[in-house]
Amino acid sequence: MVAATLFELQKTVEAILGPHLHKQNFRRLVESGGLVEPTGDYRFLAGSFEPQIFFFAERAFAGGLPYLKGGWHQSTQAQQLTVERMRQQRVPLVLINVVTEPEVRGFSIVYQYIQDNYREAWRGNFGNGPDYKVFVKRDLPTRGTYPPFDLPCYR
Repeated sequence: MVAATLFELQKTVEAILGPHLHKQNFRRLVESGGLVEPTGDYRFLAGSFEPQIFFFAERAFAGGLPYLKGGWHQSTQAQQLTVERMRQQRVPLVLINVVTEPEVRGFSIVYQYIQDNYREAWRGNFGNGPDYKVFVKRDLPTRGTYPPFDLPCYR
């Protein structure tokens, strides 16, 4: 089994057959042919504004928040709601930019939930830019490694 998003799969097919496949038609063809395994309702929590990750990962926001930004949904009540949502959702990964981690720590209830339920699985950068910490749900076993960045894989 190869893990890839539909976007990555489409780009691979376009590299072979030529560009400009219609996205919706390609998606329908792949899904109806049983060629992909859906990842269900997995969600993703980012500690900072990382729109490219949500785009390429094709995941919804965890806890109802696109990211943790000081002043936005930082009240005790809002943080409790975020944690309650995360408990009900499937959120295997949390990504925190180390530069903005102090701001994420300002969400003390959410940050404590992350510390209690996740483990730091990787720290590094993706070739350039700032370092990130990747936190993984504590009960997820490692199933391999993604060689370009030596990232652990969990599918």
